[in-house]
Amino acid sequence: MDKRTENILQDIRETTEFLGGVRLPDTAFKAIAGTNVTTDMLFFQKHLDKGYVADDLAFSGSIRYDKDDRIWLNPYFDGEYNRQVLGTYEVRNFNGGTLSVKGKTDNLIESVQTALEQVKAARVIDRNEIIINPNVLTKQIIDISIPPEMRENLGQYSFGYQDSTVYYRDNKCIRVGTKTEDISYYVDEEGNFKAWDTKHSQKQIDRFNSLEVTDSTALDVYVTEETAKRGQFKGYFKKTVFYEAPLSDKEVARIKGMVDIRNAYQEVIAIQRYYDYDKEKFNQLLGKLNHAYDSFVKRYGYLNSAVNRNLFDSDDKYSLLASLEDESLDPNGKTIIYTKSLAFEKALVRPEKEVTEVSSALDALNSSLADGRGVDLDYMMSIYHTDSKATLIEELGDAIIPDPERYLQNGEVVYVARQDFLSGDVMTKLEIVDLLIKQENSDFPWQHYQDLLEEVRPQRVTLADIDYRIGSRWIPLAVYGKFAQETFMGKAFDLTDQEVADSP
Repeated sequence: MDKRTENILQDIRETTEFLGGVRLPDTAFKAIAGTNVTTDMLFFQKHLDKGYVADDLAFSGSIRYDKDDRIWLNPYFDGEYNRQVLGTYEVRNFNGGTLSVKGKTDNLIESVQTALEQVKAARVIDRNEIIINPNVLTKQIIDISIPPEMRENLGQYSFGYQDSTVYYRDNKCIRVGTKTEDISYYVDEEGNFKAWDTKHSQKQIDRFNSLEVTDSTALDVYVTEETAKRGQFKGYFKKTVFYEAPLSDKEVARIKGMVDIRNAYQEVIAIQRYYDYDKEKFNQLLGKLNHAYDSFVKRYGYLNSAVNRNLFDSDDKYSLLASLEDESLDPNGKTIIYTKSLAFEKALVRPEKEVTEVSSALDALNSSLADGRGVDLDYMMSIYHTDSKATLIEELGDAIIPDPERYLQNGEVVYVARQDFLSGDVMTKLEIVDLLIKQENSDFPWQHYQDLLEEVRPQRVTLADIDYRIGSRWIPLAVYGKFAQETFMGKAFDLTDQEVADSP
């Protein structure tokens, strides 16, 4: 929200209504990310008509922070006593200037709830008033100059590369990656050019002229409110143009390196989604991340350095990337230094918790389930000391139940947790248990298990109870094909007919 380039905000404004937001303190996600990162919670509602009222303040463009000219922020989050900012502003990163929020209270949940009361409620739209624009059914034009892999896999607001070419995807298209540059010059009251700022080289001026940038094609244009008071440009206004420029070979290499680190870190995060993730595979991915990071920093410096931040800031995952480095001051307290965060050393999304001993069979079961092992009797015996597996099973009682399907198939005794037994396809389990009872199998109390299943037997659902409409995803495509063929072509088709299967 604080970025000076407003093209993304403008795109959002054209398609959504801003309901409100909350700026969280930089410690909100420290337990998860392992570092301090200021985060915004933003709420939007997609508008389906043109009768909404836009929040002009949020979309009016960034303003300078009154306590530090290097900092820009969205006016919605401006003000020392802004109720939507859960803390006080503090400037970090002395070289580039980054705004951080220091929390005021330990009760973050209560503060968030209070701030959320200021967020507007979503508007309820009468579906009968929605008009479908036939122009949405136009043909899709595919840019064949973009590699298929980029078109299919590159996420929105993300950088990617193939060979020596960097690509970037915004909400409209995929294009060859660029960088943001700025150039300043002086103009008179009518906006006529008078002179270039002396800080620019002739090479930079020639490059800007060759791009033929205009105010309408520039990312942003800023003109001082007052004229220069002294010097050779006295009486003229200073105009600064922010524009997109081609990347140099070294800048391409920097972005490619940060893409590799981003992808490696996302793999490390993704594998931790599961309780029983492969620890060996995780260590391999962690090694890959360390190698990618170390190689990059050796050649191009820290991820949080100004040059790397400016190049990669438009990537949606840059904040995640920046969180890989912990910021501190050198022993003299003057220079900012960066070090690797804990994300390079161990699992943070799902930290390893080694349980060595528990005091009851139920605790042993809970530990086994939490570790993604299922009902692992050998593991449970290793952390809960008891005479035998039979004693352990007896102590657990109905907390574990033999899988009737596995037992019926080959006589294999595999225990599952009670909640797993009493969920899923209950009707099939009832049929299997009923069959075992009829076979007069006495190895387990099947009648008792049948009674447990009967308590959770779902009621039969009739067609009248099913809420469906055209477009429901759970309806097979072949059914839509049969409906279309019979309704629009007047022909009866079987659901297995090839013409039905091929129907859109």
